[in-house]
This record gives sequence, C-alpha cells and structure tokens, in this order.
Amino acid sequence: MAASAPSGPGELLPAAAINAVIKRVAASKGVSFATDARAAVVKAATMYIFMLMDDASDHAAKAKRAGISGTDIADALDDLGLAREAASIRARVEREREGRKQAAALRKRARESESDGGLESGAHRGSEAGEPRVEGSDRHDDSDAGDDEGEGSEADEPGSVAEAAWGGADA
Repeated sequence: MAASAPSGPGELLPAAAINAVIKRVAASKGVSFATDARAAVVKAATMYIFMLMDDASDHAAKAKRAGISGTDIADALDDLGLAREAASIRARVEREREGRKQAAALRKRARESESDGGLESGAHRGSEAGEPRVEGSDRHDDSDAGDDEGEGSEADEPGSVAEAAWGGADA
C-alpha cells in the first residue's frame, strides 16, 4: 500500500524519499550519516516543508490567488534567509515559463500551417514527418531547454544545496 503525504506537522515525509536525498548529498560530500542523523533530517525536512508551504501560501493569499506559484516558493525561501536557493528557483521558473511560451508558439504555428493547407510561403516541412517548420526559426527541442550559458546565478555554482539535491546545477 502506498504511503500518503503527511497531513499535518505531526506526520513525517516518507523516509525513503528523504534518505535518497541524504544518500546523494553524502556521496557528493564524501560523508556518512548515522541512523539518528537520518531520523533527524527526516523530521527537519518535514518541518521545513510545512514552514515553506505555509509562507508560500501567505504570499499567494497576499496576491489574492488560491494557487501557489513557483515565485511564491522563491519568495518564501527568501523569507527563510535562503536567497541563493530562491535565485535558483526563480531561474528555473523563468526557464520553464519561456519553454511553455515557445511550445505554445510552435503549436500555434502548426495549427496555422495546417489551416493553410500544410505549406505556406516561406515554410517547408521539417525533418520529422508532419511537423511544420518556418524558415529562419528553430524548432523547440527539450534537449536544450534551459541552456543559459553565461546566465547562471550564484545558485548554479558547484556545491549549492540545489545542485546536491537535484543531481546537478539546476538539472
């Protein structure tokens, strides 16, 4: 039977998920965690998540929104004194937002091309069957989404908490 998410501060996050993060961090730092330290991290992570979510929900409420956004999470991280991680989250949110905009533009161009009978002047078929391609523009390719060479923040530096937790610099 699958474990359910904690419903209040008295319940803990699944230890297996936290232990996977502990294992990654330990490996990257060349240290080991004692059993009591692992239990303490599970408790601390649970408390941290609840504090973060509570603060993020306050930010959403102040903005008169029912949903919590990535920006609310970044603002909550700032409130908790974690500016470096907040910058990492903001950069990730912006990359995802730009990716969604590009995907929407590509879908719109595809619909327009289909409604024009497939090919319009200045356009030709892409290398993939049935995929419209407009001269002078690049198809969105997920393999290079978020590649912002030279635009990294302090949070992208090796050794950041985000890097250790996500297995790479904002991977």
